[in-house]
Amino acid sequence: MDDVLTKAILAMDSYNRGYNQSIILPTTLNQTQVGNYIISAQSDPDPSHRAFLDGFYGIAYTDDTTHDTTIAYRGTDSLTGWAGEAGGSDFINGYGPGGGLAVGDLGTGQALLALQFYQEIAANTTGQITLTGHSLGGGLAGLVGDLYDKSGVVFDNMAYQLSAATTYKEMTSQPVILPGGEDAYAELRQEIYGFLSPTNSVTYGSPDIPHNNPNGISTIYMDGQFLSADIQSQSGVKTGLDLGPNVDIYPGDPLDSIKTTGILGEGLHSMATLAIALYAKETTNIGTNWKAAGQYFWPLLYNDHFVEKIGADKEIAGTLHDNGDYSGILREAIAYSAINEGARIFGDTGIVALYHDANILGNIAENYKAYGSNGYLSGEIVSYAKEISESFVQYAGELALNKILSSNDPDALHGIFTESPGVPTGNPGEFAGPSELIINFSDNLWTAAGGGTMPP
Repeated sequence: MDDVLTKAILAMDSYNRGYNQSIILPTTLNQTQVGNYIISAQSDPDPSHRAFLDGFYGIAYTDDTTHDTTIAYRGTDSLTGWAGEAGGSDFINGYGPGGGLAVGDLGTGQALLALQFYQEIAANTTGQITLTGHSLGGGLAGLVGDLYDKSGVVFDNMAYQLSAATTYKEMTSQPVILPGGEDAYAELRQEIYGFLSPTNSVTYGSPDIPHNNPNGISTIYMDGQFLSADIQSQSGVKTGLDLGPNVDIYPGDPLDSIKTTGILGEGLHSMATLAIALYAKETTNIGTNWKAAGQYFWPLLYNDHFVEKIGADKEIAGTLHDNGDYSGILREAIAYSAINEGARIFGDTGIVALYHDANILGNIAENYKAYGSNGYLSGEIVSYAKEISESFVQYAGELALNKILSSNDPDALHGIFTESPGVPTGNPGEFAGPSELIINFSDNLWTAAGGGTMPP
């Protein structure tokens, strides 16, 4: 599987480990492995440990073949740390670097824990270490990579470059001498860089301290989510993704514009959504026709009532379920189905079927827009595109939630849509009349997607 897509899946997976899991993964194998990656370490989830008390969570995944390790830092999962939220406050302990504060300042407790977690992994691995994370976790990953000159890919990340630059300056400038003669930064400098020179104290002029490098980390983000402006202003490689034109993920909601940014709820700031969109970008031969259908099917992937109606709300426990975010469960399951090797937590067919059918519907929508009602394509299909989309989104969801593998059901990869281009005119490649969209509702196909049971 593509390395960038793998990091996206691991960044999402970090929300489902340790404590406060968004979804509780279904089998014993999935507690230890994601694709070809073995979970090799995690920060201490014990409620008495500082990591838990500060709301920090980091996890290391080691490739079973190369023995290289990816560290993923989890994003916001406990904003306030109040009753009902496990772990300490991300707002109090995690967001400081986003405001440019140096490590060691108030609000940067998670940043120091992120650095220490990297040190623990580096001391116990011989392979390469790369970094990833989403949102707050992406900012922590970026900060670690910046200060230690490591590479990685982060997603929808909190700002970190000013914090890293300020931290580096404080650790390497002339020492600030306190009235008692001590270097004000000596203890913190040792905490951050001491592992690089275990036999000697690291002083402000030590050659062991690597120069900070803000360009080793690349960023992938969803256009329109609330951190987009900050991300666009940072240096380094940045790639924006979108869901297609005219996509309104919360149609009819009076708080639509605010919720879409992710300030209220996940909106476009969803790691699962980013992973699903990234799959289309990174996978050969998918193309972009699906974007023309985005306005019809993406709102369904955010529609809790629709997901509840098809029964997916009852499948998987976790904080998403507790909060009634059933569509979030469906998006995560479909995103996980991008894994096509090793431990495939939600099968490997759902996301393939989703884009197969979305591309067909998008192709019809694009051609109808180009040729109009007198062209080759049926306007009736476009008129009912939202209702038609319900069928293929449900089918993709059933495949993922029931963990359907392509090795057991290869037909699942072809979705439920077939497009008939009309009647041949006799000229090569030319057809007359409207296109037909054939939708497969056969009991055999849907029962296989339902894991042996006919879906609702």
